[in-house]
Amino acid sequence: MPMKPVSIAPRSVRSPFFFTCEHASNHVPEEFTVTEADRPWLSTHWAWDPGAAQVTRALCSYFGAGAVLAEASRLIVDVNRKVDGPGFIRSEVEGHVLSFNRDVD
Repeated sequence: MPMKPVSIAPRSVRSPFFFTCEHASNHVPEEFTVTEADRPWLSTHWAWDPGAAQVTRALCSYFGAGAVLAEASRLIVDVNRKVDGPGFIRSEVEGHVLSFNRDVD
């Protein structure tokens, strides 16, 4: 079963605020093959913003607000970028070519 691209929290909203968390996860969907050479990058800030999902959920709880959280690593796709802009699909990190995005244009 494919992963959900986003999660929405909470379902019940009682606030005018709405949060987004574009770099909530370092998850790589199973459709992508991650090589051992790629794996160390998944624990870095290049892959996600550690703690951002927890902070977003805490803000939602405190304010009674809703949020959308991106569930794929920004090494797959950076949803905080324009679709046709640089960095939307990252093919390399600090000189390391990412195997899973190598052939994406």
